[in-house]
Amino acid sequence: EDLFSPLCLPEDALSFARDFLASSGLKEGEQVLAIHPGSGSPAKNWEPKNFARLADWASDRAQVLLICGPADDEVDEVRRAMKKVKPLVADNLPLMPLAAVLNSATAYLGNDSGITHLAASLAIPTVAIFGPTDPTIWGPRTANVRIIYTKISCSPCPPEMRTECPRPCLENLRAGTVIEMLNSLLR
Repeated sequence: EDLFSPLCLPEDALSFARDFLASSGLKEGEQVLAIHPGSGSPAKNWEPKNFARLADWASDRAQVLLICGPADDEVDEVRRAMKKVKPLVADNLPLMPLAAVLNSATAYLGNDSGITHLAASLAIPTVAIFGPTDPTIWGPRTANVRIIYTKISCSPCPPEMRTECPRPCLENLRAGTVIEMLNSLLR
């Protein structure tokens, strides 16, 4: 029996999201792909150039919304590497307004992070990228989540090894694999 119930958001947060998205030029009914290229640890992050490639691919299908928190330097790298369109950016929003903005997304893509768990808890179709951490322990547990994880001999690895590791667990993940997963969500 599935006991999952999506988060309920307060009206003031939902109102903020409507205003934020309308002022950003989002059209009614337009698909949105929310992308959070950061996490609490840079060692858990897929390369920004890969997120940029996914954002460029998605821009033909949806409005791209980049999520940026106070520790997410990757967003600037993603923006510089994007070749097609200028994305919307949710920059350092407090958690409840961010949740409401995320709630408008058609799909979400991110690393192993709190924001990925937030997207999953809102019942947004979520693609979560795991590398040095174990998704059986740390992965979101809802039916709307697709986890990408390639188990290799050194993954998962202890936190103290992540800064020295060349991270083949993430380096070997090809954008095409993620595009296949997202393609079914952005129809």
